[in-house]
Amino acid sequence: MSIATAEIRRRAIDAYKMGKGSQADIASSYRVDLRTFQRGLSRFNETGQTAPRPRGHRQALYSRKQLKALAQLGGKHPDATLEKLKNMSGVKGSIMAVQRALNRFPGIKETLHASEQDRADVNLLRKQWIQEVAKLDPSRLVFIDESGAKTNMTRLRGRALGGNRLFAKTPYGHWCTTTLISSVRLDGTTFSPDSFT
Repeated sequence: MSIATAEIRRRAIDAYKMGKGSQADIASSYRVDLRTFQRGLSRFNETGQTAPRPRGHRQALYSRKQLKALAQLGGKHPDATLEKLKNMSGVKGSIMAVQRALNRFPGIKETLHASEQDRADVNLLRKQWIQEVAKLDPSRLVFIDESGAKTNMTRLRGRALGGNRLFAKTPYGHWCTTTLISSVRLDGTTFSPDSFT
């Protein structure tokens, strides 16, 4: 449905005010969506305007200057919640607006490190460990990893075209776990599980 011009909106509102039909009747006869007509009538009663509001994307809540300030706040307070950042920025808006603004800075990411790393004794031990590891022969190293899969990890939801059901199958009633232990060396050979015993 195309946008109703200010003239069509004015005529529809006039017809409704003169009692020529219900809102649904007037909207139908002027080929305007009922909800659009109701919003236009409400806007006319509040402001006296019949012209449609400008269309397009919402104006960004944060200006460029405010975006930079928000990014700096995020850097100074890395553990601040979105709610805190919103309050500190002083910009009125939703938490999602803060999230969308921060998404425009792909470098902002929180990575936790153990606070003990800042202690002098731990820092010294870390440096010593790095020196010891540097002396190891990489060809003698074996990297072991355990991985597992459970039958209850099956996704419970999916997508199907409208009007069609989505069917999937999974084992019922007996959730099982399959565990796999594997290893790899620098040359690509695997480590035999028999060597564990």
